[in-house]
Amino acid sequence: MILDPRTEELQRLNDVASLVWQRITERKHTVEALITATVNTFEVDQGTAKQDVLAFLVQLEEKGLLRYAEKG
Repeated sequence: MILDPRTEELQRLNDVASLVWQRITERKHTVEALITATVNTFEVDQGTAKQDVLAFLVQLEEKGLLRYAEKG
């Protein structure tokens, strides 16, 4: 679960979202690494993992809980 500080609402996460969120909090994983971790952890194909990870990242960004950082 994660807390949205703007609304003070708890958001329940599914297994994929939980894995991605845990990795995001480490602040060292690329989107591609998140997709690879999803493939390896849940034994899903690359396309499904990419779709799920990107959908979750978009939701986080829309809620103001995530901001993409440029590599550098």
